[in-house]
Amino acid sequence: MCFPVFSGFMGGGLWIFPLFGLIIMTLFLLLLFRLLTGRDRWGGPFCGTAYGGEGAASPADIARRRYARGEIGKEELDDILAAVGR
Repeated sequence: MCFPVFSGFMGGGLWIFPLFGLIIMTLFLLLLFRLLTGRDRWGGPFCGTAYGGEGAASPADIARRRYARGEIGKEELDDILAAVGR
């Protein structure tokens, strides 16, 4: 007994393998592009911020931002600044 859905060249589910190949090739090309250009999807450098900002902030800057947001108190800010030397 022959079922038309499961017979023929790609009727038995073999159609999925070219789709996997296309997905893998696309991922490889995206990785290659990122490695060659040194940029991520949003245009920023890999080692900087995700959206192309100024790069990594110093510990003192991070502590000052946390103090400005109210996450830490004045004493803790002073301790952090003394520990990092600023």
